[in-house]
Amino acid sequence: DYLIPPTGTHWGVALGGRRVHALKLELRDGHGSTRLSLKRLRLIEDAPSPDQAALVSSTSQIVSTASWLAEPRVARSIYGAPVFVDGDRKEDLSSVLLDGNLSSRARIDLPAGGKRVILVDLQPFLAAPIVTGVGLIGNQERNEADCQPSEIQVHGSVVSSDRGFEPLAHFRVAPNPAPQVFRFPPRRARWIRLSTTGAYGSDVLRLCELGVFGRPST
Repeated sequence: DYLIPPTGTHWGVALGGRRVHALKLELRDGHGSTRLSLKRLRLIEDAPSPDQAALVSSTSQIVSTASWLAEPRVARSIYGAPVFVDGDRKEDLSSVLLDGNLSSRARIDLPAGGKRVILVDLQPFLAAPIVTGVGLIGNQERNEADCQPSEIQVHGSVVSSDRGFEPLAHFRVAPNPAPQVFRFPPRRARWIRLSTTGAYGSDVLRLCELGVFGRPST
């Protein structure tokens, strides 16, 4: 909420540089008047940096299953890299999502708003590895493209599993269960956080595989 001064012809407020698709302005009171007179309303947008623009416009790359499975990665179930959803440490999904087996699937129910946070702990590495991309393979049992996230935001941290996360990428996911790869500039990360949005109208995510691609730090 912002208080508009009763005098002056120009007034503005900074909104903290948030990315939005729409703005809704609710105007209340009127400093004692029942009339509101506005001549012009201007929305000022800061030009995004080249890196920010790339994050917003990035889309997935469809690849073959063999190519996807051969991609060098730093997260596999045999490495002991746990995968948790929304910070729930009770259920580790790595045996399903990092096992390289397309016949196993993970079901992730979506709350209202369709957002889930998937955390991958790259704990086998003493030094935070270099992460170059992520990937996913949708449900192969049935062609259910609506069970995949529509967008993925990727954050990485070298601090801890709940602090120090920095944005790495923001991708739009193709409505296709085929293997998809999302690449970004190499970054060191010990923890990778994937924030999923939507599921093309569904209230559940079904994924066969999740990939975190990269190489060990030297």
